[in-house]
Amino acid sequence: MKKAIAAPASPPAAPASMLGANLAFCQRLASLAQESQARWAELGQRIWDEHAYFCQAAFAPLPETPSWKTLAPALGEAAQRQWQARLNAAEAVTHAALSEQATLAAGLSEAMNTWQHDSACACNALINVPAENIWTAMAQQMTSSAQPQQASGERHGS
Repeated sequence: MKKAIAAPASPPAAPASMLGANLAFCQRLASLAQESQARWAELGQRIWDEHAYFCQAAFAPLPETPSWKTLAPALGEAAQRQWQARLNAAEAVTHAALSEQATLAAGLSEAMNTWQHDSACACNALINVPAENIWTAMAQQMTSSAQPQQASGERHGS
């Protein structure tokens, strides 16, 4: 069920490619949610169809008689089959939940890895952009302003 996403053929060249990486990530998350919803809907429909068939099959052979002595064993057997069917349905739902969790985790991991690759390429493309100097200067200012606070914290035993 896992779809492979190929890495971009070439690194994004424009700063707007970061927007593209974010949009692709959001689209992949939406796609994962839709795929999951479709699998759950299919499971629900299958369980519902099995339940409807069971009900028809369980009560069709019951004799049309006013005698409870005749109907009691058949109703007990129908109840037992219904209990078993519900147990089987619960097992199927549990198995589907575990499978779905693994599928979603793999898809999310793949989407995150692709996003990280795309955003890293986009950030690397920003190195030669004049705006990059602003970010470098801001990072240096933050580091230099944090140093006195760190030194103060070390002196007071924090």
